[in-house]
Amino acid sequence: MGEIRAGGGDPEAGHLIGYWGKGTGRDVRNLVALNGKANARMFSKVERNGWSQLRKGNSLFISVVPVYGDPRSAVPTTIQVGMTGYGPGGSQVSFACTAINSRTGVGSTC
Repeated sequence: MGEIRAGGGDPEAGHLIGYWGKGTGRDVRNLVALNGKANARMFSKVERNGWSQLRKGNSLFISVVPVYGDPRSAVPTTIQVGMTGYGPGGSQVSFACTAINSRTGVGSTC
């Protein structure tokens, strides 16, 4: 968190898997250091999509991968997300995005 703060960012503990996917803030394996903007994007886009699929009764397959572009840093440079909701009759809805973990989040597709 100090690394983000030192770069002028607003550090937050970001959940890789949200509450809708049974992710918890008590399991450190589920947490990464995120800038506030990146965490807000993940929450508003990824969480909203996951809840939407579950409310429809769909099953979800999700992949969330923190990418560490600097081998000396414990802060991921991006978070890559892929999600597919499987509904009745074999229907499916896919969602993919990349959150840039920076102060501005510019370039993110989430």
